[in-house]
Amino acid sequence: MADREKEIERHLSPDEIDEALNEAQQADEARLVRRLNCIKNLYAGDTLEEAAWRVGVDKSTVSEWSDDWNRHGVDGLRPSFGGGRPPKLSEQQRERLKRVLEEYQPWTTSEIKLLIEDAFEVSYSERHIARLLRKFGMNYAIPRPENPDRPDDAEEMLDERLQEALAELTGDQEDDDLVTDGGVVIGFLDEAWPQPTANRRRLWAFGTPTIQKETPTENFEDAVIGFYALNGESVVRCKPDVTKESIAEVFLRIREQNPAGRILLVCDNFSSHFANLADHVVESLDITRVALPAYSPHLNPIEPIWNCVHRDLSPRDAEDTETFRDLIRSAYRNYAERMSYASDWIEKFLCSDRLRKLRP
Repeated sequence: MADREKEIERHLSPDEIDEALNEAQQADEARLVRRLNCIKNLYAGDTLEEAAWRVGVDKSTVSEWSDDWNRHGVDGLRPSFGGGRPPKLSEQQRERLKRVLEEYQPWTTSEIKLLIEDAFEVSYSERHIARLLRKFGMNYAIPRPENPDRPDDAEEMLDERLQEALAELTGDQEDDDLVTDGGVVIGFLDEAWPQPTANRRRLWAFGTPTIQKETPTENFEDAVIGFYALNGESVVRCKPDVTKESIAEVFLRIREQNPAGRILLVCDNFSSHFANLADHVVESLDITRVALPAYSPHLNPIEPIWNCVHRDLSPRDAEDTETFRDLIRSAYRNYAERMSYASDWIEKFLCSDRLRKLRP
């Protein structure tokens, strides 16, 4: 037979299908709308595979919908959830679901819920679906914007810069001298601007929640400058600005907290980080800076720490700016003690023979 693989009964004209679609949309029958759209595409000449691709299911699902349509028309496309506990997916159905999810990824949980109901007439809660997806080995992530100007080879560029900086630090020394002479502290520098009025966290409560928090009456304009150390002491400073003078003071504080050995500091190419004053200060403090490639904040492990700090501060009361500074410092120090934020970075960039000795 032709590529379509089966004939579609013309129970309704194209105009009548459009009317049925409008009625289903007005009745909020999302699954029926999806299936009718699929039949409409088959009417227009789509193969089973093409129709499946358009609505985000697999070919076998469209084949089943076609059979239901051919036998019963519109009523055959309506899901028939019976009473009682909904049936579970069989092992064969799970394998089929997994193939579809892999072929058309990524998905939202609600999309997967609808897919399961459409394809298998099984209704699961989103919590149960999340457990099922974890069993499949799937992971979830939040889409993050990516600057189009970011270099395609940003990781390779950073790796080369790190290797060059390490060669400059070690000179003619043997690798073992990296440990015996105090070693090299590796850390990351970045700035953030937390606000006491930020509202990032959702809080659960019974009834109709009315949750208020106390905030300072004066504006909070501090920049928070952090140093996240892999194998040394992390530093956090609240400064009125991010001028070269403020950055130079932070470099001094980093050296105070890490008095032994040399310091390899990774940061973006912000002008204050590489101003003439900063050049003189880092030279006197034996700090070597490595600039991240342009538009590559994803290569700085301190970024997720800022996200956690912002989230922690969201529900907290702060009667004045000094209280808010204390909350910032406490939250930052708590998260900066954890190496998990840098685990991927360590795996990518601390895997050479020379760098392995610097692992925390």
